[in-house]
Amino acid sequence: MRGTKKVIMVVMVGWVLASGQAFGKEGDTSVEASLNYGSESFDGLGGQIGVSVGGGYEFLNNLQGRVDLSYYRSSTDQGGMNVAGTRVPLDLGARYYFPLPSIDPKLAAFAQGGLEVSFDDWKPSADLPSRSSTRFGGVVGGGAEYMLDRQFGALVNLHYHIVEGGYLSTGIGMSYHF
Repeated sequence: MRGTKKVIMVVMVGWVLASGQAFGKEGDTSVEASLNYGSESFDGLGGQIGVSVGGGYEFLNNLQGRVDLSYYRSSTDQGGMNVAGTRVPLDLGARYYFPLPSIDPKLAAFAQGGLEVSFDDWKPSADLPSRSSTRFGGVVGGGAEYMLDRQFGALVNLHYHIVEGGYLSTGIGMSYHF
């Protein structure tokens, strides 16, 4: 029994050390860009297409502080006129990587969350006044990243934006690790 405990302990320590090496180490920096789709924009404009750029710094193994900036645009016809809107969410938060060496040593799932401030504009095409608002809230989500080599990765993500008129966004993108 005593030998079994030692084997289990060695396997667990080895797994933790290997998982820490599978993804970023303390001090690593990364940048990423993605193409996104938002499930619903504000004021009934429907779905929204967007892009995001972000960066992170690993202040502990697998724990990254992040800043992400996105730009979404959508438009629709309402009452015979075209209405367009833009949403620019800025997120400040953290991401934790969960390496998955038993599946593939290059694959990691991640969970992330943080605070969000969203700058929203709504513009009718007619000579009607436009509206702008700043919305504060949060964002939670997760995804997966697959390292293509030592520096480049491919990723997918899903986020829920907890702001007035909350919405889901999903994205696919690339990352670069320094």
